[in-house]
Amino acid sequence: MFYKKETKRDINKHRPEKARYVVDTVIRKGPKAASFLIKEYCELDPCSELCDKLKL
Repeated sequence: MFYKKETKRDINKHRPEKARYVVDTVIRKGPKAASFLIKEYCELDPCSELCDKLKL
């Protein structure tokens, strides 16, 4: 659902900021949380560049 003046294109501009916020938050929680996030991400998208670089 979009706000009146907000388009799909505007919402997608915020996507990298949201992702950066999530990653920063997880990193602050420690290595166990970071490992969990990486594991879950690689299960959802095993062909991603991140998983290739980490050799997961």
